[in-house]
Amino acid sequence: MSLYLARDADGGLRLHPALPERNRDLGLWETGEEATELPRAAFPGLRWDGEPLPVALRPLAALPPEPEPEAGLLSSRAKGRCPAARALRLPARKALPSPSSPSSPSSAARPLPPVPASPFPSTPERT
Repeated sequence: MSLYLARDADGGLRLHPALPERNRDLGLWETGEEATELPRAAFPGLRWDGEPLPVALRPLAALPPEPEPEAGLLSSRAKGRCPAARALRLPARKALPSPSSPSSPSSAARPLPPVPASPFPSTPERT
């Protein structure tokens, strides 16, 4: 993909996705596609009466390789071996006791605590 830098008549600097054409009536370089505005102070040698400058983007560092998708991702989640859990070193989920099992004292129904009174004064209803 070719990119071009061009300076407009008012001094604005824009990065174009294709070779732009000069529109002298508007004082702009145009391609019919969206251009990205850059700081005016960049590329001081680039002027309106000059030609667009072809540029290329180059990464400063190599990107890490994409991880290979793990086979059977859904089945590994079902078995408690989720790759995210392994990466974060989270413990596997433990099975919860069945609600019909009376052997577990923690499964007994406990009453809910009372709801505290509101700290806000009540307002009279409008009629």
